[in-house]
Amino acid sequence: MKARITALTLGTVGALMLAGVALAGSGLLTFGTADVTLSKHASAHIVVGDGEYGGVYRKGTPSKLLKKVKLHFISFGDVQGGAPRWSIPVSTDADVTTVEGYAFLDAAGCGATVGDNPTEIPTLVSTKSDTCKVNFLGVDYANWKALAAAFPTAREAKAIPFVIADVPGDYSVTRVSS
Repeated sequence: MKARITALTLGTVGALMLAGVALAGSGLLTFGTADVTLSKHASAHIVVGDGEYGGVYRKGTPSKLLKKVKLHFISFGDVQGGAPRWSIPVSTDADVTTVEGYAFLDAAGCGATVGDNPTEIPTLVSTKSDTCKVNFLGVDYANWKALAAAFPTAREAKAIPFVIADVPGDYSVTRVSS
């Protein structure tokens, strides 16, 4: 399983690097097959059709203990089956170059209503929010603190965390920070 995840990670990182397009000053890069448009305030509009995916990321994220990881964005577009979400690479062994799994924080797990969001009600998706549920290795945790407590020596792996939408919809994220 570890080799499969590492290969998947390398493929994802390679795809992110090759497909990356940046908006000057935002620090964000885009990836995927969906229509991803960057704008000011580290924002992106992601329009996903059937079979598509798209998102944003930043280069150069250092490896930190999970309890010190600070990632967030504000979702104010659609919310569907795990989208939009942070996909955060986690290393549970002493080798931060391997990824044993990804931790997922999505807008629905942080209190957003699933479906169309025509009034653009904002939802904070953050590792620092006590109300954002996290899934890691198929296990749900009440929040990032609970995940960090369950894996006190785990670190954010030296792979790229990214915000992704991979279910058809019209997503908007802003203040993406990693």
